[in-house]
Amino acid sequence: MKQLGKAMMILFIASVVLIPMAGAQNTGTEMSLWQARRFLTKNISTKDGLYGYEIAPNSFHLTEEKIEFDSVDKKPHHYVIDLMHLGHVTLSCPKHDPCYLRNTEGKKNSSALPLEGSWSDWKEPFFPFFVTMPYSLCSDECKKHANAIVDALNELSAFAVNVNNPLHNFPTHAATWRALATKPAQPDVVRVRRMMAEDALKNKKPEDALRYYEQGIESYPMWPEGWFNAALVAGELGEYPEAAEFMQNYLELVPDAKDAQSARDQLEIWKIKAQEKK
Repeated sequence: MKQLGKAMMILFIASVVLIPMAGAQNTGTEMSLWQARRFLTKNISTKDGLYGYEIAPNSFHLTEEKIEFDSVDKKPHHYVIDLMHLGHVTLSCPKHDPCYLRNTEGKKNSSALPLEGSWSDWKEPFFPFFVTMPYSLCSDECKKHANAIVDALNELSAFAVNVNNPLHNFPTHAATWRALATKPAQPDVVRVRRMMAEDALKNKKPEDALRYYEQGIESYPMWPEGWFNAALVAGELGEYPEAAEFMQNYLELVPDAKDAQSARDQLEIWKIKAQEKK
């Protein structure tokens, strides 16, 4: 098996050897599925997150179909974002009003998107004459943050409604792939994403490398080496839940690999670390 170069190996556990990778075309997606999950998990659960409300401790839950959380502000409420019926979300930034989200139907508030807050750099009450002043209430940085939330929501929504995506019920799809006498050729997206990930590692940008690996496995889930390498990078970055998920999927595809036992051992370590991190 071919190992990664010295610059890349700095990031990894010394005892783990990477497998050569093959086969990529642009996914058309800047944010990976797992990156979207991480972003929303880390940003909704803050006072200035998705709704501008403080989230109740341990109330945030994200599944393939929905996002749930409780607010603990002046009007406590249980929020549910139904990803299956969310539709496409866009950001609207009127010239003299705070930015807010709209769904496919163009509604600011809906059962699918229970938006109560909005984005604005202003923290104090507005003066009555503010509507006559030629400034935006949301700076470029404010809009950048809001657009990232929009991208994350759209990524998760697209995944939720795509019932044919093999990432849904992955063990069943992996078993079907394992049973094939001749495995299908990997698409070109794998090769390009692998090269981008390796280049990012050489330039000491592990977060970018993880995103490229994730984009590769999202585009073609039957890529064992992509799951394996994504697991290693995620583990080094302290993203233990994803590291465990990635290694589990690697083992689903190649349970009899020469390094299967060491992979299972590392998987158990990440599971424990994920629990301790909560």
